[in-house]
Amino acid sequence: MMDFWQFEFWPWVKVRSLFWWWVIKYRGKRHIPARVIFEQMEKSIRSLNENLLNAVGAEPDDLPKAERLQAREALMKAVKLEGEIKKMKSEHEQKS
Repeated sequence: MMDFWQFEFWPWVKVRSLFWWWVIKYRGKRHIPARVIFEQMEKSIRSLNENLLNAVGAEPDDLPKAERLQAREALMKAVKLEGEIKKMKSEHEQKS
């Protein structure tokens, strides 16, 4: 039950609270600047990359090869996603 609160419910509460804070601060959903959203996305991806790097670095020696590959693939996808977010951000900044 504690895992549910820590890993499912609490992150949901944090994300929704941040979103509604932005809605109040910027006076509506449509007025939230894209810059703020991209910064939060970059922050989340950066944290994900750090966590995956720590997970890959702390793998036990007796871990099956399939699980090792799965962790490394997740890390590669996260790095690729970070690049795509930076690309989207730069495209949006060029439009504005």
